[in-house]
Amino acid sequence: MSTKKKPATTPSAPSKSPKRKARATIGYLPGGRVIFAFALTPAERSEIHRAAGPGKASAFVLQAALAATKKVKP
Repeated sequence: MSTKKKPATTPSAPSKSPKRKARATIGYLPGGRVIFAFALTPAERSEIHRAAGPGKASAFVLQAALAATKKVKP
């Protein structure tokens, strides 16, 4: 039988570190949205930026991809 005293308080569950918490949510954005990536050549990237206009490439690609799933021309 042990004579060691138990601590007065029980240790709480270890909190998740910010790095671990971030790792668990990689790819997810607010609202349950996820990140979807494309591998493009520099020429393809330039064409998309030229067609979309300044600062609108992501929205342009998103709308084009969604339109393709619905078989509607963008």
